Amino acid sequence: MKKTHVGDEGYTQIMFGEKVAKEDPLIELLGTIDELNSFLGLARVYSRDNSYIDSILKNIQGTLFKIGNDIATPLDKLTDPKLTSKDIEWVENTTWEIWNKIPEPRLVFVYPGGDTLAAYLHVSRSICRRAERLASKLYHEEAIRKEYLVYLNRLSDLLFVLARYVNIVRGVKEELWP
Repeated sequence: MKKTHVGDEGYTQIMFGEKVAKEDPLIELLGTIDELNSFLGLARVYSRDNSYIDSILKNIQGTLFKIGNDIATPLDKLTDPKLTSKDIEWVENTTWEIWNKIPEPRLVFVYPGGDTLAAYLHVSRSICRRAERLASKLYHEEAIRKEYLVYLNRLSDLLFVLARYVNIVRGVKEELWP
């Protein structure tokens, strides 16, 4: 493997060999998506006993790879985006599917936690919200496509309802606020 050592000077390479400063908001977004994907991997360790939940998390991880690939491609060279409207529709449909499995009250504030898997999903949701804020800034600067912002916004909703669902399935009573 050829060593570039561009990182030693505070730069990283994205697709097409373009060099970008590590503190660039684009790299911050990519790093946050990577962090989110890693936390979802940790959550999957605790989801192995439930293939339904595990398959949802694996699908999300795969889509995050697509988004990372797209975002790492300069916008003017992104001719075939990996993220599609079907990915966004899947998140929306899955969110509603799980939402309908949650008993009333649904629209409440819950203390993040409960089951270990649910707690990791809440942390993942928080990381997803940070990625969404970064994506919003880049979208408003016309540096990324709107679809990434939309996906991350919808994904944070899915992670919230999934955390609630996990607590219900595993018989863990949620703490409601207030």
